[in-house]
Amino acid sequence: MSCILLMPRNDDNFIHLGDLYELFYHAGSKGWISLGKQTADSLELHYDGVPEGALLWLRNHTRGKEERCFYMRDGKQIFI
Repeated sequence: MSCILLMPRNDDNFIHLGDLYELFYHAGSKGWISLGKQTADSLELHYDGVPEGALLWLRNHTRGKEERCFYMRDGKQIFI
């Protein structure tokens, strides 16, 4: 998968306009690798270069407190 669309499920289940987000994937012994930060200018976040089958973590730097790891299957987020 080279591109994903994120609409995270968290306590309020929304992307907040103006909030700063960062997407990470887990790279085994290298730990969490950032795919970059972006400020939400719409209700969706788009990230390119996401490794296929990766464990993902979307961090909200503005107000995030209860983030959950997830992976993508058939274009859907699966939270663990």
